[in-house]
Amino acid sequence: MATNRLSERYIEELENLMSDPNPIVRSRALEAFRKTIGLETAGGVQVNVNQQAALIQRGPTSFEEVMEKVRVRLIAEHREQTQIAPQ
Repeated sequence: MATNRLSERYIEELENLMSDPNPIVRSRALEAFRKTIGLETAGGVQVNVNQQAALIQRGPTSFEEVMEKVRVRLIAEHREQTQIAPQ
């Protein structure tokens, strides 16, 4: 509970500082934010990026393949609807 209140207050104050017309205030607010989230340390800026990807061989691997599957499915649904339609 206390953490939630503090985080809300922190975000509100950060928004106030970032909307300040003075660029120095905005710069300092951004610097404090980077330190808070751990992007900036005493030695400079530190960014860690971890990326994982899982490829499923059964599925489409490109946008074009996905669109082709959608097109085929729409055509099949359209054919089904025209066969079901009352005559």
